Amino acid sequence: MPAEPVEINGVSLYVEHENLDEPGTPVVMIHGWTADRHRNGPVFDHLRRLGLPVVRYDLRGHGWSQKGLAGSYTLAACVDDLQGVIVAVVEPVRGAKVALYGHSMGGTVAFLHALKFPSAVERLVLVAPWLKRTAGQDVVDGFKALLASYSRRFEREFGRKKAEQAKLGLEFFPHWGDTSLLPEQQATIELGKDMLEYDEEVDALATITAPTHVFIGDADRPDLKAAARLIHEKVRGSTLDVVAGGHNLAIEARDTFPAMVGRYVGVAGRP
Repeated sequence: MPAEPVEINGVSLYVEHENLDEPGTPVVMIHGWTADRHRNGPVFDHLRRLGLPVVRYDLRGHGWSQKGLAGSYTLAACVDDLQGVIVAVVEPVRGAKVALYGHSMGGTVAFLHALKFPSAVERLVLVAPWLKRTAGQDVVDGFKALLASYSRRFEREFGRKKAEQAKLGLEFFPHWGDTSLLPEQQATIELGKDMLEYDEEVDALATITAPTHVFIGDADRPDLKAAARLIHEKVRGSTLDVVAGGHNLAIEARDTFPAMVGRYVGVAGRP
């Protein structure tokens, strides 16, 4: 499948795409905080096997995309990068209308993009999206403590994730085989802080007109379940599915979840 670095907003982002010349609305996939494009691999693979046009990429400071961009890691920059990927990769082949699939912080990037660039979004799929409004003080305090630990000893503290991630399958976490693919320390810290500080505009979600579907795992964190319910409440006509699994549904529920996404973006996205 085509995979290459593409310069977007002066930053080299690593982009993969498949089937862009096939019928259907192109699906652009956005991963979450500290992840990379492989995290939603089972969904990407299912969609491409269906013959649907699909794109995934590493956010700035993550995976194979450019690092060393201190001071530029914000959700707003990620939103503009997403639009840049659409314009540079999708639009020359298919036009500018896409379906967005965003997981965790990637879901936040997706709905912020839908608010800023509504004409570009035909369909919206949010999987366990983050909202700061539903994060209680205990979550905020724990998140700040985690960021402080990452500031001191990033590789050691981030390395604590390996045992848990190994249970899900290390093929979805290639940074353990090649530590150069670890998310950049500064990107992790700056984006983490911005997740607590960005202009959320929850009430503006009511202006989203693209058909929207929200997925949440029944074993995910309570604050993320509350976020999924609130987004469903705010976005008119949206639908909500509670799926058996935790935060990484694409991996944990990979026998069933990719097909659920495929039915939503695939059947609806075909002409």
